[in-house]
Amino acid sequence: MDIANGARRTIATGLDGRAALRAVSPNGAAILVEASKKVERIDLTTGDRTPLPGTNPSSIGWTRDNRPAMILPADLTQIIAVNANGITSVVLTSSNARPIGWFVF
Repeated sequence: MDIANGARRTIATGLDGRAALRAVSPNGAAILVEASKKVERIDLTTGDRTPLPGTNPSSIGWTRDNRPAMILPADLTQIIAVNANGITSVVLTSSNARPIGWFVF
């Protein structure tokens, strides 16, 4: 919704017609939206959409260098950072097999 004029626009919908805003990038230029257990990065300037790999993440956020990041339930000891082109890379792994938190960023 545009706060200035109240205009509304749907930017993402899931299988059930609903989507949740999960994170806004540090620079405010992109958002992460979750719908039907999948996450999509949406560039607010261009409208470009990048589906992120994996499903049903347990936590979603951003790295300091402005890349989407998720903790996937398949391995709660890893934070996965996702490049804009959709290629994933593990940016942090717990050495003692314990869950890790976002504070590490």
